[in-house]
Amino acid sequence: MPPHTMFPRGFSELLTTRRGSISGVRRGAAVAYLTDIRCAPILPLESTARQEAHVRGVSIDKQVFCDVADILPEDLVTTQGEEYTVVEVSTWAVVGKEVMQLALRKYQGS
Repeated sequence: MPPHTMFPRGFSELLTTRRGSISGVRRGAAVAYLTDIRCAPILPLESTARQEAHVRGVSIDKQVFCDVADILPEDLVTTQGEEYTVVEVSTWAVVGKEVMQLALRKYQGS
């Protein structure tokens, strides 16, 4: 977990999201959804958390902390020139402010 002093001062980056529309059981092509959400730089997932995710059957590479926004698993997130797929979303309180933690996966070719 990042140090408490990281928030909100450490939110030095911005991220944008793309989301596919859902029609029945199909998800359409992802289109621009949210922009300019403040976030911290992308961080590697610590080895213990990566192993716990693997046990749950989830593949996670990175994580990012950001302001609370309407972000869901399977949304595409772009920050620092890279695009990732959101795998898991959690919200928690840090120093009286709510922060989102996004677990991310970078797929080959994306």
